[in-house]
Amino acid sequence: MLSGRDAKGGSKGPPFVCAQSENGATVIETLEQRRYLAFGSVDTAWATSGRSIADVGLNGPTVTKLIPSGSRIYAAGRSAQGDSDAVIARFKLDGSLDTSFGDQGKTILPDVLVPDAIVGDDGNIYAAVGGHGDVQIVKLTASGRFDPTFGDSGVCHIPDSLNFSPAALAYAGGKILIAGGSYPDVGSKDEFTRIIRIRGNGQLDSTFGRHGTIDYFAGLKRASTPFRIDDVSAIRALSDGTIAVTGGSLAFFQIADPFADVIPGNIYLTSARFSSHGIFDPDYGTGGFARVKVSAGPLLPEDTKPPFSSFDDAERHGARHVGAIRDDGSVVMAGRGLRMAVTELNPDGSVNFTSSADGDFPLDLPTDIALLNDGRIVLSGLPTGFYQGHGPALAQVSPTGSIGPYLLTEDQDSSTPELAESSRDEIDANGQNILADTYDLEHPMAVLPDGKLVMGGMATGRNGFAIEKFDLGNISDPRTDLFPGATVSSLARDDNGGLHFAYYDSRTQSLRYAYRAINGRWSNATTIDSTAGAGQQLSLGLDASGNPSIAYYDAFHGDLRYARSTNGGKTWTTELVDSSGSTGLYPSLMIDTVNQTGQVSIAYYRKTSGDLRYAVRNSNGTWTTQNIDTTGDVGRYAQLYRAEFNGEPLTAVAYVDNTDHAIKLAKLGSNNLWTTETVTTLTADPTDLSIVFVGNDQPAIGFYDPSSADFKIAVLEAGPHAPPWRVVTTRSEGAVGFNSALTLFEEGGAEATNLQAYAYDRTHDRVLLMLRADNGYDDALVGVNNGGTYLSLARNKLHQVETGDAAFFDSTLGALRVGTVFNPINDSFTEGP
Repeated sequence: MLSGRDAKGGSKGPPFVCAQSENGATVIETLEQRRYLAFGSVDTAWATSGRSIADVGLNGPTVTKLIPSGSRIYAAGRSAQGDSDAVIARFKLDGSLDTSFGDQGKTILPDVLVPDAIVGDDGNIYAAVGGHGDVQIVKLTASGRFDPTFGDSGVCHIPDSLNFSPAALAYAGGKILIAGGSYPDVGSKDEFTRIIRIRGNGQLDSTFGRHGTIDYFAGLKRASTPFRIDDVSAIRALSDGTIAVTGGSLAFFQIADPFADVIPGNIYLTSARFSSHGIFDPDYGTGGFARVKVSAGPLLPEDTKPPFSSFDDAERHGARHVGAIRDDGSVVMAGRGLRMAVTELNPDGSVNFTSSADGDFPLDLPTDIALLNDGRIVLSGLPTGFYQGHGPALAQVSPTGSIGPYLLTEDQDSSTPELAESSRDEIDANGQNILADTYDLEHPMAVLPDGKLVMGGMATGRNGFAIEKFDLGNISDPRTDLFPGATVSSLARDDNGGLHFAYYDSRTQSLRYAYRAINGRWSNATTIDSTAGAGQQLSLGLDASGNPSIAYYDAFHGDLRYARSTNGGKTWTTELVDSSGSTGLYPSLMIDTVNQTGQVSIAYYRKTSGDLRYAVRNSNGTWTTQNIDTTGDVGRYAQLYRAEFNGEPLTAVAYVDNTDHAIKLAKLGSNNLWTTETVTTLTADPTDLSIVFVGNDQPAIGFYDPSSADFKIAVLEAGPHAPPWRVVTTRSEGAVGFNSALTLFEEGGAEATNLQAYAYDRTHDRVLLMLRADNGYDDALVGVNNGGTYLSLARNKLHQVETGDAAFFDSTLGALRVGTVFNPINDSFTEGP
């Protein structure tokens, strides 16, 4: 794939040898030992290969809470097999089950769920449980026995709790705070937040709020969305005696039918502060509240935010969020609006930062949050869409709010057990989970005294609690998805979900390569060609086996070169393709995986003569080159495309005619001869071409028109009475259209209106996905804010853009970043499952 601008060819000279020669090809470099992410690599020195799996007496139990306390780790969970028992277990810091606790390391809580549990300053364990419409607080002694002095033999029944759903606990000077969502009666659609405080003997604390209880609405509603759902993610008693609460709230509309769709409105992440007596703190936020809106409503487009199917669905998923409260009273919250959003509030309730994930980020619905000692934030949750089937997801958030990189917990080592995404853990033919309940596993996290992270869950194919420990690296470690000095690049995704990434490193003036596995782990970047100026323009493709090849311009010699790997990018060889004058600019490479011939072909520009040329690699490794078009100065921004229609192969090249300020299209006939036609003529030279064919052999070419600073698409209309080419302006707000990539909303769609396009909006420094509207291409989604220069979209073996992966200059981080943008084919700009 072409990215970049023209470059001057250097003088011809002796070959620049950068390594030893082998069989006539230059062996550039062996890929270094692949370095796993400093953030998120398994701490294999802990327990057994970094995993502790303990039989706690339940068949397939899930972990809903991890609590580090002193030299022990407490885990609370329930059965995932339909049984109603819960269990609290205790582990030593080395990962072994502490058999001195309870009954051989565990205490069974019959016929209940455990939404939260804490270890009090008194060393006792408190758990909020629910069963038979009754909310209870269970107190266990430090040895794991029910405390007979608390409530009724260790169980306190919360009065009037039929409609109360406890979510979070806190210990405050011998008293217990319980927070969650509640509603007045069955069938009510206005759910509020409730906080209850009980004394150490299990009785309501009448000095708190109104007879031991506070009720309030955390969110806001309006006439068009008159109902609310509140929930709580964390509660904590601070050192000054005040009480901090975090939560989320969804406003919505629903007709009288309880099974009708719920139309979502505003979604807020919320925080509140109270005095020790339950009075709103007027010095916090506005009247004791702080709210951050992460999604607006009520009537969002169906293709970007579908309605919930019922009130229960909205209640469970609509205001899903996580939160954590620091010692100083600052809070961090994350939840899902249109995308995953993270916000941090200062101790006074003012906003420190609010950030949103990129459009196709693998984690869009966090289920837990952990605060690291160095200020970093870690979120966990289920992966979405393409990323399913490789374990729960982790995402790092910097102290300034920068989100990423991500990691899937599967280490791709078949000899080690992995944390399950779902209680069923079944994978379909596409490698995605078949989930009985998408959110039935919480994947809780905790930070141990050594600063490393543990995550709990259910292990694939195993019974018992599973805990996995990860090394988080240091805050000073460079992000593995950032490539300082990188400019132009080309990406492709293989059938295993791995991402191949080739780029020009402006600091070393060399061609480099790196690989990201499906689980998010990057290899070290390696140098393929260290010749000064090698790779200033390049194009990467994959063969049928997923092995990468790269066509690139060697600016030092003014040559077109080719690099290939036969082992997935571990080692490379390079070949000279064309050295006639200054040649090889704007290379566009394709490998024939349609007809399974494996033929490698490259379209490119010969600057010396101003010609569009074409090179084919023969079976013996030699190259045959030919001219496609030699009339005038032609061939810049060449884009090669190969497909098959009605059983016949199609090879075409879109390119710019600088003499006539025109876009042209060349097609290769069955007689191996090229025919060319003019697509459209402009008043200035078009740039940044992209090409795709829709189902009925209709080419579409996207380009930037510098005369109007617009992104346009030229489409060859079908039908006997259609005009030859129709040019549509897709975006005219600012300078939009750089580094474009056309896509099909439905793969193989037969209509030209099926087209959509990614492009860089230079005026607003962002990446746009331009969508087809009824009257053209007026709609657009922002895939990336604060960046987009050097945009390059990942393609598959067929040269189709079908993933959300992209490389682009991140203006905030100051380096090229490999991130994600919206993915139209896989519907990734919906809200996930």
